[in-house]
Amino acid sequence: MKTTKNLILSLMMVVLCLCFASTTVFAATMTCDEAEEILNRDNGQSSTYWLCYNDPVVVGGRESVACRTAMAKHQEAEAKKKACDAPAVCPYTSPFNFNTLGNAYKVDNSPYQVWIKTLKSNGDYVFCIEPETAFVSCSDYHAGGNIPEWARIEVSMVVNAFKQSPTTDHYIAAQMHIWEVMGSYRTVNGLDKWAYGFGDLQNLMSYGDSHEYYSVSLAEDMYYLDLGESVNNNDNNAQMHNDYFHVAASAGAAATKDGNKVVASMTEIYPLEKNINVNSTKETETSGGDIHGGTVYASSSIRSQTMFSFNGSINTIKYKHFSGDSFKIKTNTGDLKVHKVDEWGDTVNEGTTFR
Repeated sequence: MKTTKNLILSLMMVVLCLCFASTTVFAATMTCDEAEEILNRDNGQSSTYWLCYNDPVVVGGRESVACRTAMAKHQEAEAKKKACDAPAVCPYTSPFNFNTLGNAYKVDNSPYQVWIKTLKSNGDYVFCIEPETAFVSCSDYHAGGNIPEWARIEVSMVVNAFKQSPTTDHYIAAQMHIWEVMGSYRTVNGLDKWAYGFGDLQNLMSYGDSHEYYSVSLAEDMYYLDLGESVNNNDNNAQMHNDYFHVAASAGAAATKDGNKVVASMTEIYPLEKNINVNSTKETETSGGDIHGGTVYASSSIRSQTMFSFNGSINTIKYKHFSGDSFKIKTNTGDLKVHKVDEWGDTVNEGTTFR
């Protein structure tokens, strides 16, 4: 009796193992398409699963083998479909992987349907700096890589401006401007309804900058001089003494700078009118604006767009603007009156003719 009982238990174990093995093999070999097919089939009212689910067939107090098999396959198909629909797990553990924020926005009407999605890495905003290159979110990004110094400066200024007012419009405007700086054929003029965000961005880029204006304003516009005579023309703004200004005279005149005045003279009668110009050596001079910080992110094994974030500082840029002035000097010709006299030197009456 004991031997018979052990035999029955052994057979039950074999059956259980076979069922488990069969289930495991089925789950391991089921493809996403097969799972989709099973679930679609089970939705039909004539399917075994649908019939068993709504009115299970009971045999000996248990569901029939057909119902149990159909229910098990359906559950496995649901699990497989869930796994197939789940986003792929990124295999990279680099701390520089990027997280997407918010929605993606279509920014122009190009046939490539350009979309921009705000990106962050480690809490800091990130921008694409490699135009016409796809961004693959699951990439082995790492901090490193170089871009030309002029590009780093320009891109840093754009990102710094955006961070003063980090709105969606400003992000899109900043991204488009960066692509344009880096040589993209897409320009901010193609921003469509986002174009006004670029105007705001330009204002933000100059936020905090200081401007100083140096201009010369001469007292007189015209002088009449005799040959060898000179004149002093004063600068009402008292700026001409700065080294940024120098004077120049046209042919037939001479001019020098003396503090905040111009000393001009007539050296030749002709041409009758001469120009004296006070010019500036440059229109604008800038100082400050030193940029510290900025990180380039590059992907090693996957071709994905190079990224850039700016978490540094930019010193205030100081601008000096210069503008000159000019005036004219003319030869003082005076008046000339003709008197007619006869051969003895006596004045003759007007209208007298000589033969």
